[in-house]
Amino acid sequence: MDIIEPTILQTALNRLFHIHQVRACSCFDRTQDAILVLSFAFRESRNEWKDLIEKSGGRWVLAYLDVSVDELRRRVRARNQLAVKDGDSAFFVTDEILESFIAGFERPIGEGEVVLRLHNELNTGTDL
Repeated sequence: MDIIEPTILQTALNRLFHIHQVRACSCFDRTQDAILVLSFAFRESRNEWKDLIEKSGGRWVLAYLDVSVDELRRRVRARNQLAVKDGDSAFFVTDEILESFIAGFERPIGEGEVVLRLHNELNTGTDL
């Protein structure tokens, strides 16, 4: 089981952020539609992306999936237990890393967000 140190994870996330920015600008420059699927856990990051999109002539929509912390913990535990790993479950997420993310998450409020609510009863019988 691979466990990634938080500093290594942050370095990798910073690199991915830059790659996403470069690719997104390429799409915006060609006036193509683009969807960015990122956690956007921090207001500063969201604002950077909004500015980038607007400066490139695009229009942004911030969709926030409102899910309980208990459901998030359950999903991470289920992903950690998967025998076959994929892009969403490639690394073991420790309780420490997850709790750090939860504690630092800045919920979008008053940022023009569209809120999508997850109701657990709709997902009965699913692992993820």
